[in-house]
Amino acid sequence: MNHIKVFVLLAISNWIAHFWQYASFGLYEDDFYRITRVMEATWTQVWEIILEGGGQGRPLHDGLIYLFSFLGIKLGGLHFVYWIGYLIITLNSFLFYILLKYLSNQQVFVVTGAIAFCLFPADTTQAFLTHSLGIQPSLMFLLLALYFYVSGKKKLSYLTIVGTLLCYETMYPVFLSAPLLKNIKQKWNSKVAEELLRHCLILGVLIVCAVIVRKLTLNSIGVISNPSILFAIITSIRNMIIGPIFSMSMFLYRPFYTLLALDGNMAVVLLLCFAGFVWVLFRLKLNTSGNPLRLTISDESKIFTLEVPQFFKNHIQLALSGLVMLVLAYPLTLTTYAVSINGRSSRVHASAIIGASILCAYICSAILFIAITYCKKRLASLSLAGFFTLLIEFGLIVQQDYKLSWQYQREFWTNVVRLCPHINDGTIILIESTSFHNPKQIDAYGWSIPLILDSIYQFPEHWKIIPIIYMLQPQWQKEMVSERNSFQLSKTVFWLPWLNSKRFKSNETVESSNVILLEVKNEELMRITGPLVINGHEFRLKENSVSELLLFNKGPLYNYLIKNVE
Repeated sequence: MNHIKVFVLLAISNWIAHFWQYASFGLYEDDFYRITRVMEATWTQVWEIILEGGGQGRPLHDGLIYLFSFLGIKLGGLHFVYWIGYLIITLNSFLFYILLKYLSNQQVFVVTGAIAFCLFPADTTQAFLTHSLGIQPSLMFLLLALYFYVSGKKKLSYLTIVGTLLCYETMYPVFLSAPLLKNIKQKWNSKVAEELLRHCLILGVLIVCAVIVRKLTLNSIGVISNPSILFAIITSIRNMIIGPIFSMSMFLYRPFYTLLALDGNMAVVLLLCFAGFVWVLFRLKLNTSGNPLRLTISDESKIFTLEVPQFFKNHIQLALSGLVMLVLAYPLTLTTYAVSINGRSSRVHASAIIGASILCAYICSAILFIAITYCKKRLASLSLAGFFTLLIEFGLIVQQDYKLSWQYQREFWTNVVRLCPHINDGTIILIESTSFHNPKQIDAYGWSIPLILDSIYQFPEHWKIIPIIYMLQPQWQKEMVSERNSFQLSKTVFWLPWLNSKRFKSNETVESSNVILLEVKNEELMRITGPLVINGHEFRLKENSVSELLLFNKGPLYNYLIKNVE
């Protein structure tokens, strides 16, 4: 297959698996913190926001999210931002294909590896804009750096890999394996070991410089302010052991899960995908010259001998490199445990995509090689086509959760606006959240809820405290500190301590008459209108009165989140 056909194959696979229902997607969790900021910004304002740096030591991570979101919204709205995310992911798939093409002359290995890369099932965040615009570029830096290194452009590769430190550093350790890939077509020896040692020293110097810069500019090393060395070592080692097992096992678990969840809604699309994969696999060439895979026994010594075909010998170092890359995907995953396989936390496996895809390609190629040896290529091709089709279906299941989450959010915020028509300076809306239903793959009621209300409406600048919504913690009534007609909410809600100065703080008290309490009853959001009883004392809540929301200008999120409110 030529490059154009492969690019079309990867583009279609990515589209169906991750963006088929993009028109029904919206914003989720971290998106509200970043993308909302640039929705109505000017070029000058966007540039100023980008120069802020993000505060986590990842200037390119936040900067690229702001830039791509701004461009997408200017060009065609939120849906166009998803097109940009899709383009980045598809380009990464093609870069991985080019890398494999350089490392192997076996068409089956290269194409099945590229497909596995597209459909990598351990990380389910491909469509999540914060990740497609902020994490995928880091993966692009890594892929480019690997390609530059194996093609002999070492200086350019080191310059490129710095991009991962500036964007999303968990990708960085994978680049330690570059000398193994560069020498994949020759036997690893002492010269390779020396090159590997020099390479590790250079990367060590680069990361030390990055840590020093972060310490000087942020007074921390990034997302985790000042982690203990023991915690970092234990978490790193644990994830390096558990992560590869979980990421590779998803190639088996996801198809099995999908098989049990098949409902026929996308039958036509899946049949077309299956037919397409069959067509591709039937036409892939595999060099099977040499001895077949067989086990022999000597008549004299009675010793068993395993004869390994040249294909396996030629690719065993590549498979070992993939395994090394898989382990190196986890040393810097210090904020999430590698057992996470659903939702935003599954990003812990994002760096594992290269190593896991190489191993998957080796297994797929081995299956086809053995099948060809025993004249069963058609059966093997049909089986692998079914395997890839089930991974496509899993991607569609993930997309359904994204669609549901956006529907839930729109219903939620429409109901909040309907139930809370009278909002003024310092109003606090508390929501009892234990009865909410969240899709498995993306939260509808995430940590970012306190950020959203003042992006739906533009409240007067002279107000001292912006109205805000907080989700109440379980058993909140037992933790509520009350005094006469006021509350101290420090232990009752999920706080965001870094919110700006015009937002309500955890150590402040709020008059109960300026508090609105909402709860879920019979799967419907309702407002508590009577007094709130705590420890035998009654507290008068904010009264429901004539709507004043119509007096406020609409914010950038209004048209996205609010349905028609009567």
